[in-house]
Amino acid sequence: MLSDVAQGKEVLTVNIRYKEPDGYRSKFDAFAVEDDGNSFRQASEDFRFASAVALFGMLLKESPYAGTADWDDVLNIAADAIGTDEDGYRAEFIELVRQASAATDQLAAAVREAGETLSNLLQYDKHLTDDPNITFTFFAANNSGYTFTTQHAKSKKVFLFKD
Repeated sequence: MLSDVAQGKEVLTVNIRYKEPDGYRSKFDAFAVEDDGNSFRQASEDFRFASAVALFGMLLKESPYAGTADWDDVLNIAADAIGTDEDGYRAEFIELVRQASAATDQLAAAVREAGETLSNLLQYDKHLTDDPNITFTFFAANNSGYTFTTQHAKSKKVFLFKD
């Protein structure tokens, strides 16, 4: 059985401690945040745009909390929540997301091309992989992206690029 708190609408409590600019003592305030049952699309433009910015950061950091979201999701949320963008900052953010998306696509294409070229080279020059003094890189495609592995003597580095 759920407690009274668990059955309520309160999702979280925000605690804030602050000082007035000319103050000596800090003040404490707490605000309960409640779930009003509305969908994401019914949230304010500011909340939805802030969500797009947070999702952008998660994608850049390859956070597992981004789930299956991609650049198009960020663009769609941000464009839908642009509102009155008097200073143009939101439009500038949307352009930044477009550039990041394009750069990621270009990097994935370059990785794919380099990997295919290197894979072909290693197929014809198998002795390269037997010499521990030669640095080489190989490429593999998998469900989560493209992997470069660079190896020299006994050190090895693996890089994962998501497509």
